[in-house]
Amino acid sequence: MNIKRYISLLIVFALLLGCFSCQAKPAEEDEAPVVFETLAPTPTPEPEGFAKVFGKEEIKVSVICEGTEAENTLFAAGILSESEAMGMKAEFFYAEDTAAALDEALLSEADLIIVNAKTALEKSIETDKTVVIFDHTGSFGTGADLVITKDNSQAITQLYEAILTYPPHDTPVRLLAMFESEMTAASEAFNTYMDEGKFMYKGTFAEAESEYSLEDWANDRLERYFPGMIDALIAENESYALHMAEALKAAERDDFEIFSCVLTEKILGIMQDNPELIAAAIGTNDALAGKAAMLLGLRALSGEVVSDLALMSEVFYAAEFAGDAKNWFMENAFAEAYENETTQYLKDFLSKSDR
Repeated sequence: MNIKRYISLLIVFALLLGCFSCQAKPAEEDEAPVVFETLAPTPTPEPEGFAKVFGKEEIKVSVICEGTEAENTLFAAGILSESEAMGMKAEFFYAEDTAAALDEALLSEADLIIVNAKTALEKSIETDKTVVIFDHTGSFGTGADLVITKDNSQAITQLYEAILTYPPHDTPVRLLAMFESEMTAASEAFNTYMDEGKFMYKGTFAEAESEYSLEDWANDRLERYFPGMIDALIAENESYALHMAEALKAAERDDFEIFSCVLTEKILGIMQDNPELIAAAIGTNDALAGKAAMLLGLRALSGEVVSDLALMSEVFYAAEFAGDAKNWFMENAFAEAYENETTQYLKDFLSKSDR
């Protein structure tokens, strides 16, 4: 191949290469750049109501009451006043065997268990549930988050002083007395008051030492003392107070008043219906105990450490009830002392919602 032909082939190849280059697609200078959109995370709504306080939407409350429904009206009323104010349902169980009922509740789905134990409950429990015991006898063992007890250390003195100041009594008060034994605290205090000249002895029934039955002694006193000869009678237990009230009613007498060393639903019923028979009784406000059990129990359930509570004994006068003892006790159950931000939040939340 001569030099001229070689040069000619190079020129042809260069021309062909130029043609192919001209046919290639030109770059699109105005093509829009790719944009990747970043999505903001959806915020998780803040819990409200029960979920905010307890971490769950529903709270189950089981209330175990020793005895019948009629024997627990004040305590139940205190529970219900607070549970309903916070939109909770409290389920009530009435039982004679409180320990067995508590064992069943511990196996249930209840979150808060409240027990009204009127007799000895010498029991220790281990559970992750919140447990509140209203312990009337001071016999409960261990394991409850809160134990409410009764401080009756000054009860006898309070009641005897009430007898002295009750109108129209004069000192010395002419007093009949009914005791379980001559060795009880009430009997010994009675002797002290007599030694001080504050009481005038008119007869004592000490059941453990007496040769008389309760009925015979009561009938003998009513036959021996005519109206105007006795100012008052002190009854150490419910049985004595109820028996003497019935004896006075049967004899159509109301010339002296009964002062009871205990306050029960039955005694309260007579105080309300026949205040001239049982004038006063010493005890604690069980409606307040119910309110405190509910409020402090919920505070413990929310994770707060609560301290045990002792309710002080008070003298309750029949004349104060104005025909409605239950409402009187409820009005004087000062729940505000056991409120906190948790319980107040729940009440406010219910009032603003449709729960």
